[in-house]
Amino acid sequence: MTRMNPLRRPARRALGVIVVVAFLASCGGDGGVSADLDGGDGASATPADLVTELNERGLASAASALENLDLGELAGTEDYTFLAPNDEAFLALSVDEAVDVMASDETLGIVMKNHLIEGRLEFDDLNGIESITAMSGKELAVDMTPEGPTIGGALVSETDIEPGGRLIHIVDKVFLP
Repeated sequence: MTRMNPLRRPARRALGVIVVVAFLASCGGDGGVSADLDGGDGASATPADLVTELNERGLASAASALENLDLGELAGTEDYTFLAPNDEAFLALSVDEAVDVMASDETLGIVMKNHLIEGRLEFDDLNGIESITAMSGKELAVDMTPEGPTIGGALVSETDIEPGGRLIHIVDKVFLP
């Protein structure tokens, strides 16, 4: 049996971080990712207030991912909740997971739709529900634990952040397809 040198694991994680950061940074400007989150109707909008709020809260990875996606279905609506993965959640991805997520615009779009919930889901609404459905169709279990609420197995560290009327909860996990 081959064992992985424990010193190599941090190196692999660091490589994964470099891959994610480099990809997200390269997506800016005119050559950015335009994964279609609106089913292909051609509408394109980036909710600037949401991206700004994420950046101000130190959630640069989530902000970069959203900034580079076609968020046409969110244009003009304030009725959604974003489960924003913190930067540590992106750092926790293995190299293989990071590469898989960044391999295509479609996959990145699905991952971000896994974090979008139609309608406003406030903290108080989490009591008494067993699961919620993300815009991707993914079912995310809801549980109230002694550490705090979890959604899809991710601990919710901050709740009910409202930039521009939209709702954000910060979570410690990236919901993969």
